[in-house]
Amino acid sequence: MGAIFEGLANKEIMMKPEMSILGDQVVIQAGGTFDITCRGLAAITWTWGMGSAGSRARILEHPCSDNPLVTCNQLTIFHTEAGDTGYFTCSYKDVADIRDPNSKTSVYVYVKDDNQVFVQTYYNAPLVITVFPGTQEVVVPCRVTSPDVNVKLQLLHSATFSYGSQNWNPRKGFIVTRPSYHFYSTMLQCVAEVNGKIHKSFYLPQRLETKRENISIRYNHQKLLIGDTLFLQCVAETTFNGRIKLNWVFNRQDSKTTPRCCEIKRKLYQGSPVYKSYSNLTIWNVTMEDNGLYICREENNTALQANITIIVYST
Repeated sequence: MGAIFEGLANKEIMMKPEMSILGDQVVIQAGGTFDITCRGLAAITWTWGMGSAGSRARILEHPCSDNPLVTCNQLTIFHTEAGDTGYFTCSYKDVADIRDPNSKTSVYVYVKDDNQVFVQTYYNAPLVITVFPGTQEVVVPCRVTSPDVNVKLQLLHSATFSYGSQNWNPRKGFIVTRPSYHFYSTMLQCVAEVNGKIHKSFYLPQRLETKRENISIRYNHQKLLIGDTLFLQCVAETTFNGRIKLNWVFNRQDSKTTPRCCEIKRKLYQGSPVYKSYSNLTIWNVTMEDNGLYICREENNTALQANITIIVYST
């Protein structure tokens, strides 16, 4: 029955959940009814596919007929769809450590649909694949509804790209290591032919640039009289695909008594190779309350900031 493990409502569980399906995968046809049963010594919960079966799903839990001390939990999916493709996992409800491999069992279910080859098809609008700096491996997630489908990964145009390796996994899609610059130059397409019909799904890989530097504040006047207008401009630099959001910290930023005191406008200048992000702060009719320190900082990096002290005179 498997090894003993602890953590379920302070009880010992003598067995890992067992499924009625043997092996690690099964292929079924779309449009039918799918039944799967999980056995265990306590209450069981299910997760599967994209988790959107809704009223198409029915779960029945009862003592197993061959052993009343064991709980049988039967999951039924009616009118199966391509989007149900994925891991079906049964696990104990009240486990202290959900990472414990003895608390759950999974099987991968392909819901074969010749009219929907890809589990999720991105045709009218490509799926953006964000690639972080230093990432060596990029996954193009064109999962399929049948393990036998032959899929090709291509650039949208006739150009090609080089790579360290390119591996196909029908449960994940294409796994590409160290792709060349051309990989990011245009859209990608996963292409499959089934029964003479071509199926395509589009993807747009984008490298996210985290380089942020050279932050500074420009100003019209550092010393003002009451009633004057204060204008501050904060500037920071990044590169292609970089994103910077500049925030201001100052005395009246949350003012409720004079809500029209201030205005903040942001814009991005996309030059080459430097992108500049601007945040302009304007305060009309300054008062003595506007004396003090003004800080401009990048939202996700408090170390990247600049500041200036503004002095307001009464006369």
